Amino acid sequence: MTPNKKEADKKSLKVLILGSGAIGSALAQSILSNNTDAHCIITYHRNPPSFQHPRLTVLPLNALHEDEFIALKDSIIATVGPADWIINTIGILHDHNKGIFPEKRLLDFDAKIFTQVLEHNVLPTVYAAKHLTSLLNKNSLCIFAAVSAKVGSIEDNRQGGWYSYRASKACLNMMIKTIAIELAHKNKKTCVLALHPGTTDSHLSEPFQKNVPEGKLFTPERTAEQLIKILHNVTSDNTGSFYSWDGELLPW
Repeated sequence: MTPNKKEADKKSLKVLILGSGAIGSALAQSILSNNTDAHCIITYHRNPPSFQHPRLTVLPLNALHEDEFIALKDSIIATVGPADWIINTIGILHDHNKGIFPEKRLLDFDAKIFTQVLEHNVLPTVYAAKHLTSLLNKNSLCIFAAVSAKVGSIEDNRQGGWYSYRASKACLNMMIKTIAIELAHKNKKTCVLALHPGTTDSHLSEPFQKNVPEGKLFTPERTAEQLIKILHNVTSDNTGSFYSWDGELLPW
């Protein structure tokens, strides 16, 4: 990565964040707090974010419905215009109400649950790339990024288990890599990334935090700062990459 933070800080960033969970909300708050000219759009499904800001636009989105991305695009055009960054933070690891939980063994595998996990972790990014990347600013470096997970790395898989989640994130990573190739032909200034945020103190990680090494359970605020640092330091030459929270390149 080649640092270009100073260049990024000089411009009025327009950022679309899909998902208002712990990471999505922290990203919006950090961007708005550290750049006095930034404007953020954040989407929510059931519950809007708990914070308000004069430069924050909040829009509803059910990210499993493709037609809602078309409506979202129209709303963004009408209110904000071109975006510099699009960041998808939507995903699922467990849902007690739906019986979704990471499998420890093959005998726990359920095809219906696998399909649900796959849909939640892949479709929002694909729909966003299909319908929203035309909103990206073509006059300067623009970024399309999705929060992935290190457990989606096939090469890095040394512990097994978590079949549905691992497979869904591996699928997401392949989609991101393929999207990067296509968008590079359309806009040479685009950078498409997969981001591993580390383990963030959130609803998603709560059942699994006891196994996290000391110092590796991050607050949402710290996670946001680490991911934003990566986004401020990439160029279009880094498109199609998979980055860990500390800036390390991860194997697909």
